[in-house]
Amino acid sequence: EDQKAPSEMASQTYFDLVKASPKNKSGNGQRSASVAAFQKFYNAIQGDVSKLDEPDEDAKFCQVSGEPRRGALRGPRPKPPEEAKAKANGATKAEAKAEAKAEAKAAKLKKAEVKAEAKAEEEAKGRKAKAKENKEREKIKVNSEEAFQRKTVPLKRAFELLAEQNPEAPSVR
Repeated sequence: EDQKAPSEMASQTYFDLVKASPKNKSGNGQRSASVAAFQKFYNAIQGDVSKLDEPDEDAKFCQVSGEPRRGALRGPRPKPPEEAKAKANGATKAEAKAEAKAEAKAAKLKKAEVKAEAKAEEEAKGRKAKAKENKEREKIKVNSEEAFQRKTVPLKRAFELLAEQNPEAPSVR
């Protein structure tokens, strides 16, 4: 970008100039860091390119990960199902969308019907169980009324009846 010779780019004055530039500050110091790395490299070879080794044919210069990067080239996007159907049936895109919308609405209604039927079955089961429970309560109520009818007996006779039912209880005399 600055069109300088490699020997000038490896100088300390160029490094200081790049470090003070607004582009370096907006790039969080990346420009000055790259110039510093270039200075180390240039000083190591002392400006003599002939000191560089020939590259190995099998050497990896970079390695790309298996994940696709954002903005990387991709194949064409798959067409929505309604568009594919439209092409197969010879219909227009708008007709296919309308048909897909109608199918989605029908599926939603079917789902609501199934849900309503399940709810109705649950309510019917609940009503049957409640009716059965009420019948049992009525039976118990009738049996308990028959079993515990009030009778008037003398007090002495009451104690005798109690003693007969529970012989181990202390008698009151």
